Amino acid sequence: MVPEIDRLRARRWVNGMNAERRNLDLDDFVFDLVEGPSTIELVERHADIVESLVRFRYTKTQSAWRVQHHVGAGRFRAVQFIEPTRYLAELLVEVNELRDHFVQSLLVPNQV
Repeated sequence: MVPEIDRLRARRWVNGMNAERRNLDLDDFVFDLVEGPSTIELVERHADIVESLVRFRYTKTQSAWRVQHHVGAGRFRAVQFIEPTRYLAELLVEVNELRDHFVQSLLVPNQV
């Protein structure tokens, strides 16, 4: 089960990404979270589709979070270059720093 504090951190993170998206005048989609019992998935919601971007998976037995990248057909694969951690906040920072790899539609402002 995902700790409630981590759900709140993820929601605050995605709200910040949406604020940045609005500042860049990207109105054709919105970022959202799809929450499962052991996952928090970042998606783009367009008028006609929902596109999976990255998923954070929590393993209760290890009390650790891992980043998974969407590889198509509803499948995810662990991102090997990001180490699992006990703190979701660390992974949110790493994904934000590497967002051009995970989130093609929201590049770092100096890349726009």
